[in-house]
Amino acid sequence: MPTEPTLVVDFGTCTSSAALVAGGEVTLLREPVSGSWSWPSAVALDGGTLLVGTAADSRRRIDPAAYRHEFKRELGQSDPLWLGERRHHVTDLVAAVLRAFRAAAEPFTAAPVDRLVLTVPATYAVGDPRRDRMLAAGTDAGFAEVELLPEPVAAALAPLAGGPLAPGTTALVYDFGGGTFDAALVRTGPDGDITVLGRPAALDDHGGRDIDDLIAAHIRRSGAAVFPGSAGSPGSSGAPDERTALQTNLALADFARQIKHHLTGDTEARDVIAPGAPEYRLSRERLAELITPLVAGTVACCRDLATACGVRPADIDAVVLVGGTAQMPVVTDAVTRQLGRPLRRAMDPALAVVQGAAAWARERDRRVQPTTATSTAVPLSWTLPDGSATVVRWLVEPGGHYRPDAPLLVVRTADTTLRHLHAPALAGGVLRARHAAPGARVMSGDWLATVAPPPAPVPALAVRPLDEPKLIQVHNLSSRVLRVMFGQGLNPLAAAPESGPVRLYDAVTATFDRVVTPPGTARTVALSADGRWLATAGDDGVVRLHDPAAEYRVRHSLPHPAPVWVMRFSPDGELLMTMGDDNAVRIIRTETGTTERVLDFPGPLWALDLSRDGWLLGTASQDRAVRFHHLVTGREWEFRLDWNAYRLALAPDATTVAVDTSVASPAGGADEPAKPGKWLHKLADATSASRFRLEIRDCASGRTLASHLHEREFFRLDFSPDGRYLAAATAQTVRVLDTARGTWRTLTQAAPVRYAAFSPDGRYLATGTGTSDGRGDVCVWSFAEFA
Repeated sequence: MPTEPTLVVDFGTCTSSAALVAGGEVTLLREPVSGSWSWPSAVALDGGTLLVGTAADSRRRIDPAAYRHEFKRELGQSDPLWLGERRHHVTDLVAAVLRAFRAAAEPFTAAPVDRLVLTVPATYAVGDPRRDRMLAAGTDAGFAEVELLPEPVAAALAPLAGGPLAPGTTALVYDFGGGTFDAALVRTGPDGDITVLGRPAALDDHGGRDIDDLIAAHIRRSGAAVFPGSAGSPGSSGAPDERTALQTNLALADFARQIKHHLTGDTEARDVIAPGAPEYRLSRERLAELITPLVAGTVACCRDLATACGVRPADIDAVVLVGGTAQMPVVTDAVTRQLGRPLRRAMDPALAVVQGAAAWARERDRRVQPTTATSTAVPLSWTLPDGSATVVRWLVEPGGHYRPDAPLLVVRTADTTLRHLHAPALAGGVLRARHAAPGARVMSGDWLATVAPPPAPVPALAVRPLDEPKLIQVHNLSSRVLRVMFGQGLNPLAAAPESGPVRLYDAVTATFDRVVTPPGTARTVALSADGRWLATAGDDGVVRLHDPAAEYRVRHSLPHPAPVWVMRFSPDGELLMTMGDDNAVRIIRTETGTTERVLDFPGPLWALDLSRDGWLLGTASQDRAVRFHHLVTGREWEFRLDWNAYRLALAPDATTVAVDTSVASPAGGADEPAKPGKWLHKLADATSASRFRLEIRDCASGRTLASHLHEREFFRLDFSPDGRYLAAATAQTVRVLDTARGTWRTLTQAAPVRYAAFSPDGRYLATGTGTSDGRGDVCVWSFAEFA
């Protein structure tokens, strides 16, 4: 679905129509003067102003030499066209009509309309100069992106009586328009895509205008074409001058068109061309005789097309009738009789092409995902559908931020289709540099952009560490605290007790105390950095996304195969990573609640962490492996340990990782440390000789940089935002490692500490505790003060 408003235009020989696609909605555009959905494809020069549509039609009788219509037929020629005393290239006239459509669309959207989808006959094949001229007209009209869509594809996607074409349908699109006849064989794929079979066919001299010419000739032969002042009329003298002749021909064409339209609903038409002129009569039967050669030509064109495509008439499932002329009963009767295939009618044949094109523009997936990238400053390249393309425009400026899966630039492939080259689906960032300018020819695999991780969610504060951290708040809860998690802003803190509702409050002042009661028990919580989401998960295996802006109501309930113990939001809040008992990590798009990717692991997972830039995902599993997944490059790697790792934390710069391993079984009898969310009292209370090792390792190579033995299990590891401190929650205490000095300090608490987390600015550390009688506290320690 397009992210920007898109103008869709069916530029016809006689009439044109347009629709605006914005926000998933389609708005047909009325002609300002007539109020009709169909705009005359006409221009007229009025002084220095180029009038368009009905306004141009109203001037044609006054100055017919300054009036042009049906100039689409002139796209193949390079000579300028005369309008009065001035010359205009045909692309200038097309651009004038497109500008009028754009002006009509802009009141319906607050955003500028910079994208255009322009339908063209399927006979405008790749390399045809008429394609280039239509593209040039769109660019001249001020559109940043111009895309051409074959009319048969659009027609096949139009609303049809009886519903859309079923997958696998082979259909003949019979497009009898005002200026030309176009035929194409199309086939619908299983996903609804439309494929044009072979090379479409067209007849430039078989259109509604040619039927008008046949009726006009019949009117002349009947003697009813008598105008005041014309040759042969009472009081006339000699041949008319050139201007009068032009005016007479225009009036006769209008009268012939009225007779044709009248016969669509009635079996006979009767009228006079001017006061005092003889009455003119034409029956539907006589009209059928007049246009038999034209209709026979369209049928022969269809049969030749089927033969050229190797499709037997019996294999054509339906004939789709589109175009204003296809509404005429004499046409539909002849097509039914001579082709002998079921007819499918567009709900509105005259608007079928623009409606189908709007549906195509609304649903079209133009995304191309990047294929290469490696390190912190990541070069991006893409595999292009045709192997090469031309850059049309960049959608993100250097230094600009982009969201996951956002389009970064637009390219045009060899068949003039537009493609949007997207950022990685699982990580946002900053566009560091662009390596191809608009108009440049690029190939698959070319390095087109360099991107970098997004900056920290909040700017670094001017703070200085305290010589000794201070306990500044204790929030009493009636149940042991399993998780505590900071958000952004005024230090919002979420706490998940073992039983009862989730509590939210300002960690420092305790000024706002909010209770959120998800169904069941919330064993873990997470707050997004942008404050848009609260995630809770319980024993029922359901992750719930709550919307703080809507009183924390549940926006999405996402069932998981097993209970979830760890959750992490990406820095921009676009994605949520979950880890549970099913040996998998799920990456969920928060806005839609859809699962973007599932990472399966060979054994039970014990820990998960996400780097602060949102680009690197780290896990520890029971098979003694620490694994990394780069969410931008797609690269995956691992290193092995001598012992199982049960806790893991990524340093802020994602270059090192802290892992806690068990090097001996606890004396209390437990054969493994506590799994996330589970409470092992004997381990928490034991005074055993059990041994654990905290290791700081290089993420890329797995090389050990530092190692620290300790006697009690660490229930949680968390780095401070600047990477200076590593907090480890354990029984009765919080141990804090100064990573630069390799020294420890101990923050003694009155109960076993289950969880510890730093605030985003690094000033505070929150801990969650639990006592043997089932009570718990949330404690907040001050680690720094403003400098």
